[in-house]
Amino acid sequence: MSYELLFILIIALFAMVVRLERQVSEIKRQLLQLKQQLTQHAAPTIAVSDAAAKPTILPTTVEPDLWRAAAVPPLPQRPPSRMQFKSTSGGLIHPLQQRLITFFTTGNVVVRVGMVVLFFGVAFLLKFATDHALLPLPLRLAGVSTAAVILIALGWRLRLKPLQRGYGLILQGGGIGLLYLTLYASAKLYGLLDLNTVFILMTLLVVFAAFMALRQNAPTLALFAATGGFAAPVLTSISEYSHILLFSYYALLNAGVFAIAWFRAWRSLNLIGFIFTFVVVALWGLYDYHDALRWSSESFLILFFLFYVAIAVLFSLRQPPQLRGLVDGTLIFGVPLAATGLQATLLHDVEYALAISSFAVSLLYALLALQLWRRYGEPLRLLAESFTALAIGFFTLALPLAFDDRLVTIAWGIEGAAMLWLGVRQQRLFARAAGLALQLMAIGLLLTLVQSRINDLPLLNALCIGGLLLAVAALFSSYQLEKMREKLTTLESALPLMTLFWGLLLWIYTGFNEADRWLTYAEALQAMVLYSGISMLLIVLLNRYFIWRGLQWAALGVLPLLLLLWLDLWQSGVLQLQGWGAIAWPIALIAAYRLLADMELRWQTQPPQWRGWPRWLKGWHVGLVLLITLLVSHDLAQHIDNLIS
Repeated sequence: MSYELLFILIIALFAMVVRLERQVSEIKRQLLQLKQQLTQHAAPTIAVSDAAAKPTILPTTVEPDLWRAAAVPPLPQRPPSRMQFKSTSGGLIHPLQQRLITFFTTGNVVVRVGMVVLFFGVAFLLKFATDHALLPLPLRLAGVSTAAVILIALGWRLRLKPLQRGYGLILQGGGIGLLYLTLYASAKLYGLLDLNTVFILMTLLVVFAAFMALRQNAPTLALFAATGGFAAPVLTSISEYSHILLFSYYALLNAGVFAIAWFRAWRSLNLIGFIFTFVVVALWGLYDYHDALRWSSESFLILFFLFYVAIAVLFSLRQPPQLRGLVDGTLIFGVPLAATGLQATLLHDVEYALAISSFAVSLLYALLALQLWRRYGEPLRLLAESFTALAIGFFTLALPLAFDDRLVTIAWGIEGAAMLWLGVRQQRLFARAAGLALQLMAIGLLLTLVQSRINDLPLLNALCIGGLLLAVAALFSSYQLEKMREKLTTLESALPLMTLFWGLLLWIYTGFNEADRWLTYAEALQAMVLYSGISMLLIVLLNRYFIWRGLQWAALGVLPLLLLLWLDLWQSGVLQLQGWGAIAWPIALIAAYRLLADMELRWQTQPPQWRGWPRWLKGWHVGLVLLITLLVSHDLAQHIDNLIS
């Protein structure tokens, strides 16, 4: 399509929008009149009692959502169609997606779509006019700026008219977005304004937009203005700007988001700022980053990280009293996850940089959790617990990162377990699904390390430490899912058992693989016996403090595992109760017996349908005695044979 045809199409679309808006306004006026007539002729609802007949006045509600402020008064509801989206306890659609769907499918749809088309059309129009030199450059930019100011003034006038309030807010947001775009293009594309002047003007514009949004209590205006501001560099090609200019501009916009978050809990605005900032920064880094820009880029990354950690805290603090302490899981866990990925890219070749970063982040979250709990107590318990989980996760990650920088991938598994825990607490399906997906991705990345770094230190290597951490994350997820089994959806009913299975499998594989890499065959088998015994002791300890039926089921695999290890040792022809075996086997057998005994005692308190299981477990006790007999008799036979020979 040629530029001329595109220009004509944009003008035609704008004309159609204006015409359709007039038609929609007329239809709204007629519907409002019809609604008033029906209300006047309707008979009042009467509630009759024995004492006296009193009219029952139906309560009226005020629609708090300013996205629908320009819509027609509500008509009788119809049954939902097949095309409508349904949400569950967790919400199948992300709140931001639902917000966007609502924006483009309710209220004054024509005006909203038209404003989006107008914004993009002006961006392409500026480039078209530049390429073909249609008008003097200052005149073109002055015309766009004048049109933007007119939109803002018109929207401000319409704010006092109830039926036109939403329309006016959209006009104001579109005008502010066009001013962002014009200032940015004037500085970088055309060089008409000094950069210092532009940043001063943009700072004033950020303050102006925040003031207007707060003054009118209008998340619509803030969201639309922020979207236009964040999208301006993308529309005019981010690769043409220096990273200092680009990041300073985004720092100003994020300062505006932070200022609004100080007064209002507008989640959509926070998410727009977070997504635009980290996605654009990642795209810039993908194409334009080189090591000479490392430390200047690092300073901006730290600034953006601190911005959105603070915004996540403010979101919980600015909730209404009945919702005080509500947390935004996307920001709480998404911000450190995104920042960790970018940090790993920036400092991948700096020794111990990622370890120091993880420790610093852990300390920050620990101090925040402590301060929030001391100052606000129970209302912010969930936020403090979330920060505590992040502090523990990053501290756990700091030590192995000091030995292997590739363990940054394990952060995905830890963050995934924390996100799933929050999804369980808040009953959010999306958060639980995202947490499980992150853990699976981390396990997949870990498996790529199986054949690498054969000469690493025993135990202190990426495969061993990473495998154990991911196994713990999976087991933690299984326990959390087990606690809320009755609230899981049908598709999630098998998840507690699945996460338990892959957690235990990863735990066993990690320990056995480490022994096989560093020890001889016979020594490795004895080390596996010792590892199995220590693992069973941990299960015994957990069963003392947690009611975790799934982990009790895992004890049924104890006897077959020990039998397989004994069989391998028997075939190797070595004395099993000699050397490390003299320590490993007693620990493993005592732990196995204690585990089976605890299960029998625990199941005696279960409902009647479970009480038959301890009888069946007696067979496991008998098998354990037979294993001890085989173990001792084999070694005695070996000693006697050695004495005779």
